[in-house]
Amino acid sequence: MKLEFSIDMERCLGEIKDFDRIRKVYCNNPYYFFQHFKSLRNKSSKEIIAFFRNNREEIEKELIKRKEVIEKSWEEINDIFFSEVERITENSWKYKRYKCHVCSVYAGRYEMYKNEITVFAFFCKADCLAAIAEELVHLHFWEIMRKLGTGMEEENWKDFKSNFYWQLSECIPCLIFSHSDVRLRLKFGKYPDWREVRKLFKKVKPFWDERKGFEDFLRNALKLKD
Repeated sequence: MKLEFSIDMERCLGEIKDFDRIRKVYCNNPYYFFQHFKSLRNKSSKEIIAFFRNNREEIEKELIKRKEVIEKSWEEINDIFFSEVERITENSWKYKRYKCHVCSVYAGRYEMYKNEITVFAFFCKADCLAAIAEELVHLHFWEIMRKLGTGMEEENWKDFKSNFYWQLSECIPCLIFSHSDVRLRLKFGKYPDWREVRKLFKKVKPFWDERKGFEDFLRNALKLKD
């Protein structure tokens, strides 16, 4: 398996138009974004969009530099990451090649059943590698869930924070990288970052500790729905 990196400034200019929604998701404080773009902290979304448009070339140059650094860092763990996740989940990756859009807007993003993720370019090395790993694990998780035939298509995906399946997906990277014998140490805490997820995490953790296999864990965890 291989992860290929790219930048697309036109895409970033489109993504920044979604900044109002990003603010809402992060309770009006997308801290990761303002840690890099400090001068934009007290600006309106309209002003931030204008800043990106007016400073396109400078931002693009920064993205190119960061892509090279991130790509080199990931190459060091690429093989062990894919093989270890495959070993722990007992499921093969669907695709041989995955794509990573290195961006200046979203912290991390993925689309279910596809082979592409998006990661913020300006994280420190440890946070960036963890973000990439997390988004890839989400893609892998959804493919396994689809194979199990969970009927999750009936869920309300607009209110994702209250969606059981989304919450379960957010538990998985932390379980793999903080609570297993994985032979790869990445920057994951004891609990998932999203507070909305921690209640479910505490419920599924015993299933993880006592699992006979990854799919056995999922089947037990799914019994908690409703």
